[in-house]
Amino acid sequence: MRLHLPEQTDKGSHRPFSRSCNMLPCFSCLRSHPAQQISADNEGKMAAELTPKPLQDEEKGAEFVGNLHLESPSKIMADDIGRGGWKSVSFVLGNELVDRMINDGLHANFVSYFKDVYNMSQVSAATSILLIFGTSNLATLLAAYAADAYLGKFYTVLVASFLKMMGTLLLMTSALIPSLTPADDVPASTGQLAFLGFALCCIILAVGGIRPCSYAFGADQFKRDDKISTQSYFNWYFFSLYVGSLLGTTVLVYVQDNEGWGWGFGVPSIFAAVGVIILMLGIPFYKILPPLGSTYAGFIQVMVAAFYKRELPLPPESDLYQGKQSIDLYNTRLCHTNHLTCLDHAAIKTEKDFDQHGCVKRSFRLCSVQKVEELKALLNLGPILLIDMLVTTVLADQSGGFYVFQARTMDRRMFGSSFQIPAASIVVFTALTHVVWMPIYDRLIVPMIRRKTGDPRGITLLQRLGIGIFLSVLGLAVSGIVETKRRALARQQAPMALVPMSVFWLAPELCIKGLSDAFRAIAQLEFLHNQLPTNMHALGGAVYWVSKGVGHYMGIIVLQLVHKYSKSPHHEDWLADDLSHGHLGYFFYLLASIQFLFFLLFLVVSRYYTYK
Repeated sequence: MRLHLPEQTDKGSHRPFSRSCNMLPCFSCLRSHPAQQISADNEGKMAAELTPKPLQDEEKGAEFVGNLHLESPSKIMADDIGRGGWKSVSFVLGNELVDRMINDGLHANFVSYFKDVYNMSQVSAATSILLIFGTSNLATLLAAYAADAYLGKFYTVLVASFLKMMGTLLLMTSALIPSLTPADDVPASTGQLAFLGFALCCIILAVGGIRPCSYAFGADQFKRDDKISTQSYFNWYFFSLYVGSLLGTTVLVYVQDNEGWGWGFGVPSIFAAVGVIILMLGIPFYKILPPLGSTYAGFIQVMVAAFYKRELPLPPESDLYQGKQSIDLYNTRLCHTNHLTCLDHAAIKTEKDFDQHGCVKRSFRLCSVQKVEELKALLNLGPILLIDMLVTTVLADQSGGFYVFQARTMDRRMFGSSFQIPAASIVVFTALTHVVWMPIYDRLIVPMIRRKTGDPRGITLLQRLGIGIFLSVLGLAVSGIVETKRRALARQQAPMALVPMSVFWLAPELCIKGLSDAFRAIAQLEFLHNQLPTNMHALGGAVYWVSKGVGHYMGIIVLQLVHKYSKSPHHEDWLADDLSHGHLGYFFYLLASIQFLFFLLFLVVSRYYTYK
């Protein structure tokens, strides 16, 4: 090994020559250097004179800092010691499959569990489901912070997997011990709800830990600029999610309906343990990157510093504070951009910002251009994220357990046989559509479109997102048509009688929903991964799920408003417990109209978006 001298700098500036903007960030504060006049030239000379390059292994190209061997995540596929690539990703996908199987198996039938065991009303059960979804998604912020600042992505996923196992064991306990659930037609006590809430909190934290970190940890195994492999990874990531959903909404729901809730929660506990084992088996093959610190605090520092210096005139770009160069495993140096220049005030240097050794006194008064650009990168996605949040609000209300309530009133016999499909299993058509569609899209359609467009992804990410939103409008319209037909038949029957209409009438709208998710959800997650710096990928995953979490909370508001204001002296509200006396079809038509407006808004916003 040999010691590399610092790179030559461009005309005395602080920035070394580079073929791209992915330059190494600045070196840490040099406390031993005497105070001197602050300028871009002096900053560059200080860094060049006092800070050596990391040691370099000439044969393997690996970087060393002291005795620490740091594997760069930008190496292609798998490095020369066999870590990374599809071999390691297979374990990540296996754990995700098991996790999704448990999540969807539980969530699909929670509405029945709350209604039948805890004696909740239909609207209360649907609200509880949306609350669980929303809180699970918001918990991703906490997990992303823990991953970035302390644990790293892998260990966050591992801890969350153990929490999932604990939560399912507690649910099994609540189902097996009679005193932990209320008697028939009796409201649940505070203690019973508290025990249920604690079990659900474990599951919520587990979901929040796995969602933002698992996908990002898998993406770390590939070279960042390998767009074809990255796109394929995201497609197969969601494919594994929907295979898990397929198994959860069939196998687990069948066990819950036919073997009771004890086995219904016990089997997920076993699978949760299997998921932990799968994840740990991949340890010899993973490329595990250490945490580099959370970006949350940096965002707050930038906003405070920019506000504090808002009256100061902006200097030339070269005079903005670049920070000290340091080794960045992710190699994600960001170039200065000319939008959102109000934030650039955070990087204006004054003599009061530095102590006698040339170090920054207070991080809330001066921030580097790197920190400013990271916040800009996130804010630049704001309009797209806002629309996705609004779209999720509508879809959350569509899937808030109403499919299950509809299915419970319909003929669930499979093709005239005596076997009845569990009501909660009807959502399997969403997962089945995704499982069938994704290999076709990834292996046949994308290569064909790629040859015509020249885009490695076939079509752009925003085009895929737009197709998904439009399909969701179509699915909601079909939901309204089917419910109108079901209600008309139900009104001709005796109260509580089954509607002479096959449950398979719900399949078309669920298949359209699955196709919509295949375009929209994958494109949204890949869009965040592609448009944010590598060191913000865990945060990007959290932002993806948080936007959905806020959407679910907004869905609760819409649900309660419709429940309250659609009632009149002459008829019950649209969301009545007895669907035959309500107007669920009107609710679906309302959602379709709102979603179409969001689709038009998306067309306008995406038209003016500039890709990074």
